[in-house]
Amino acid sequence: MRKFVFLFVFTFVSQLIYAQPDRYATALMNIPFIVFEEQQINFRETVHPSIGILVTADMKDYSKDWKNWLKAQIGQDSRSTSGYYSAMNVIMSSVSPDSINIHYGLSKDGDAVRLNILVDKGGVFFSEKDHPELISKLKASVSGQVKSFYIKYYDEKIADQQKHYDKSLKEMSKLKKKQDKYASSLVKRNKNIDKAEDEMRSANSKVKDSEAKIKLLNAQLAVDDKGVEQALKEAYDHQQLISAREGDYNRLNSTGTLNSKEGSRVLKDLDKMRSKQEKLQANILKSKSVVTKTQQNILKEEGKKTQLLSMLESGKSKKEKNGSEISGLKNAQEKNENNMKDEQVILDAALADLDKLKSAKTTFVEKR
Repeated sequence: MRKFVFLFVFTFVSQLIYAQPDRYATALMNIPFIVFEEQQINFRETVHPSIGILVTADMKDYSKDWKNWLKAQIGQDSRSTSGYYSAMNVIMSSVSPDSINIHYGLSKDGDAVRLNILVDKGGVFFSEKDHPELISKLKASVSGQVKSFYIKYYDEKIADQQKHYDKSLKEMSKLKKKQDKYASSLVKRNKNIDKAEDEMRSANSKVKDSEAKIKLLNAQLAVDDKGVEQALKEAYDHQQLISAREGDYNRLNSTGTLNSKEGSRVLKDLDKMRSKQEKLQANILKSKSVVTKTQQNILKEEGKKTQLLSMLESGKSKKEKNGSEISGLKNAQEKNENNMKDEQVILDAALADLDKLKSAKTTFVEKR
């Protein structure tokens, strides 16, 4: 759990950091000033006048742009000597029609780059006091380079910030889709619960009906069983009567008097009694058949009840399952909602920073 919390916090902080502009973009939100200052600096073990300017930029970015610009102006690369770069006997038409020596140094100064430039001809270094026109032209030329760099730098930082904003916007879109998905899933799960409850109510009602029917069938079986008992008793009692009459038959037969009137009556009674006994036996079979049918109906209804109870349990299981899923979805939805709030903060900040950069660039360009 501790590992999960750490991962979540690390991910969120990483996203937050990624969405923030770097320190140079933040600095560019305040419109930069192009201000030159003359300084006496130690160059080749001797102090000489130079003009310096602070450029709010990454050293690597500005150094590359400056070197490319200067090469385009003088037509050659500068060579590094004693911590400075020098270009000897070059013509920089925007500054002087004559060949001059240009020396410059780039150094990190806080979050800015300090550019110091020295110009000499024949060992004589130019200063604002002694060579105001040439220094003025040099400032104007360098100022143009710095302005051009800032505009490109603005475009670069605006593009970066646009990526940050677009990324946050895309992430917010994903979170909203996820939230919609959670909401849709919750609606579905609630409908599933409603359906399961309907099935449970229906199954419960049918179980009660089945139990009532089984109760009636059991009562009917008791009646049917009594019917069988009654049929058996009647057949038994009638068989006793037949046995007694058969005794009369045997007595008359042993005395040779079956042909008498009494013998005739005995034979006639036996025929009737045996015929009735057949009917009574048939009634026993019929009564037993009724019992069997009732028993089968009870078994059938109990089987139906078992199925209904299974449906009832299935409905309970579905309800519990969807209830558990709803609980999980609500937790996920709450977390996602918090993520959306966090992402909205990032999105608003990214948009505000993007607008600040665009506005600052517009103002900077208009003041050129």
